[in-house]
Amino acid sequence: MNSVGARCRGFTLLEVLVAFLVLSLSLGVIMQILSLSARNTHAAENRQHALILAESKMAELLAEPELFTGSRRGEFNGKYRWEADSGVWEFPDTDSGISYQLIPYRVTLDVLWSEAPGHRIRLSSVQLVSDDGL
Repeated sequence: MNSVGARCRGFTLLEVLVAFLVLSLSLGVIMQILSLSARNTHAAENRQHALILAESKMAELLAEPELFTGSRRGEFNGKYRWEADSGVWEFPDTDSGISYQLIPYRVTLDVLWSEAPGHRIRLSSVQLVSDDGL
């Protein structure tokens, strides 16, 4: 009977507590990793959606018959908004007295989806416009 009792021994309370401690610490780390992964996936989805909207809006602005000058603003929906600026682009090292047949205009478009500084997509383009008018 002594050998039967030795084979049927269970875990001590200390061993069970240590196992639960190891399990709870492991699950805590796994939950933090999953939470961070979900947050990064959501941020990437927002950024990708903003990039698609920015490319679409830039194509729309550049396809207009006359290139706008100044600023424009608007919203895509309740979450994303856009800001566009256009004006003559000056080359850094050129003589201002030279006249060109084609005038470069820089168009800059920002798509924002939050007030946080990193939640912005910026696209820029330079369009050449004849000097006889926009």
